[in-house]
Amino acid sequence: MVLKREILSIQLGTGKEDKKEFSGDIKEIYNTPTKKLTKEFQIALQKKWNNKYSFAMKSCQ
Repeated sequence: MVLKREILSIQLGTGKEDKKEFSGDIKEIYNTPTKKLTKEFQIALQKKWNNKYSFAMKSCQ
């Protein structure tokens, strides 16, 4: 699972126009009840944002 400090550094790397949407996606990961669901949300996050912020998504792997 992605650590909070890693998420903060990822958010600093995202563009201003995407911060709110990206933060919402991150919150979904933290609110999942199981590790399996967390991993699925993490994969979805990477697929969604990897093209635009590939440097930041490397931290999520």
